[in-house]
Order: sequence, then structure tokens, then C-alpha cells
Amino acid sequence: MAQLEYAGIKISGGKILMIVPLVSAIGGALWAGFEFYSDYMDMRQKIESYEAPDLSGIHERLTQIETAVDRDVKAIKDGHLDIEESLRDFKLDIADDLDSVYSSVDAQDDRNRKNVETVRGVINSFEVRMDAKIGRLENSIDSLRDDVDEKIERALNNPLSD
Repeated sequence: MAQLEYAGIKISGGKILMIVPLVSAIGGALWAGFEFYSDYMDMRQKIESYEAPDLSGIHERLTQIETAVDRDVKAIKDGHLDIEESLRDFKLDIADDLDSVYSSVDAQDDRNRKNVETVRGVINSFEVRMDAKIGRLENSIDSLRDDVDEKIERALNNPLSD
């Protein structure tokens, strides 16, 4: 096998094959470290030269939006109070109307009860009058029957009628 001698050190072919990847890995690590350092320095330069953008327009717009939202919230609250007051008035009006309706119904109920009593009184007096008339009519019929019976009896007892 091939051997290499350097400064009194003999290196055989198998060891050379091991040293080459090792040197290559070390070189790759050094290159990666340099690239990392280069990127770090570029980033540092960009950060140091960074200027914040002018956000005053955005802040002004946010202030306008806050003002509009506050105005709208106030308008909604005021509208809510107006609606609440209207509902309270409406509730009181309905309560008054219901009281009026109940009073009217009670008054009508009282009138109906009085009318029923009046109609019952009229019917009772009518029944009394009718009973009296029927009694007189029955008496008249009885007296007529008695008259007719008497006349028939006379006619039958009449000797001329034979």
C-alpha cells in the first residue's frame, strides 16, 4: 500500500482516506461559520440603519375611527334611553287603557245584571197578569158552560120540544 511520510510521520493509504474527509469536514465547518458571520454582520448593518416608518397617518386614522365609534356608541346609548322612555310611556298608556277597559266591562256587567233583574220582574208581572187572565178566562168558560148546560137542560126538559 501507499505510504506518505511527512516530518517523520508515516501515514499509510487507509489513514489518508480517513484524513481527507476529516479535513473536508473541517473546511466545510469553517466555510459555514464564515457564511453565518457574514449574514450576521449584514443583518446587524441593516438593523443599525433601520428607520421606523412614519405611522402618523395610521395613528390619525385610528383617532378618527375611535372618535366615530365613541360618537356612534353615544348615539346608540341616547337612542336606547329614548326607546326605553318610549317603552315606559307605552307601558303606562297600556295600563291606563286596560284599567279603562276593565272599568267599562264592570259597568256593562252591572247594567246587564240590572237588566236581567228588570226582565225577570217584567216576566214575573206578566206571568201574574196572565195567570189572572187565565183564571178569569177559566171562570168565564165555566160560567158559559154552566149557562149552556142550563139552557140544554131547559131545552130538554121543555115539554114542547118532544
